Amino acid sequence: MIHYFFISRFFDQFMDYSVGARNVFLSNFHMAGFDPTAYDVVTHWQMGYDILRHPLLAWMMWPLYIINQWLWQLTGCNCVQFIVGFQLFFCAFYSAIFMYRILTKHVHTTKLSSTLLTSLFFTFAYIMVSAIVPDHFCLSLFMLLLTIYILGILCGLGSPFLWTCLSYFMLDMVLHVGFGFGLNEPYIMSAHWMYIIPIAIAYLLRIINYRFVWVLHLLLISVMMFLYGWNIGLMQTYLC
Repeated sequence: MIHYFFISRFFDQFMDYSVGARNVFLSNFHMAGFDPTAYDVVTHWQMGYDILRHPLLAWMMWPLYIINQWLWQLTGCNCVQFIVGFQLFFCAFYSAIFMYRILTKHVHTTKLSSTLLTSLFFTFAYIMVSAIVPDHFCLSLFMLLLTIYILGILCGLGSPFLWTCLSYFMLDMVLHVGFGFGLNEPYIMSAHWMYIIPIAIAYLLRIINYRFVWVLHLLLISVMMFLYGWNIGLMQTYLC
């Protein structure tokens, strides 16, 4: 539903296929500090990303560019919003699947706890926004969780998995805090590090006395409902 509102919000401005599409994207798209780089690259494929930071990202977008070219010839309009939207939906959906499987298979929390923590993760504002904006952060989230899931299988059971997750978190902190990359906008990078929050809470659920688990579940539900209502309300105000 959020993707529907997002696409309809900009469709009239972004449906025309022209050489000036990049300027149209940059002039009209303003959301939470994110850039419409994916729209630009999928519309007119080029190395639109910083090659030092994202050397392979433009090549990963090339198949989407080919699909968009084919649809443009078929429909006569720029279908970039639908193509990128499908990619974002796919990455967000499987990010949720991998988060749930990480919590159940590697952390060994109950299905109820894993469901609550996965839902809570996607109520965080910049995780929700990353799932709809045409930037690379949702793709990064998908790749990170896929990597963690595979590494969890290789690590087997026990605490090495937690240390693996923490090592990714610390690496991200070194890049952003130590080297100053993106330090003025850490919220935009939320998809790079916020996965550690539900995983850490899952370990807390494992060690807490079972008589108090329901209290934490109730707290998670309360926070989750508040964040869903608050953040969706903000998005609706902007997109509608």
